[in-house]
Amino acid sequence: MISTSRKAKAIGDKVDRYGAARNACWLVVYLNIDEWGIRQTQIEQVIIDTIFRYRDRFENLSVLWKGKLYSASEMP
Repeated sequence: MISTSRKAKAIGDKVDRYGAARNACWLVVYLNIDEWGIRQTQIEQVIIDTIFRYRDRFENLSVLWKGKLYSASEMP
């Protein structure tokens, strides 16, 4: 299984490689992993850190995980 932080880096690498025009599109990621509550806090932190790192490259960047939407437009 690929770690969450490696998945986040892979997304960033693809953005850099294929050159998404700045602020021209929205990216919505459906994160389909289940950790049975064991590492939820750690995964949420990786989601938030990744959104902060890449949010300037999209009009909006959101991650849907376990029924909760984490969105750059709702973060300071």
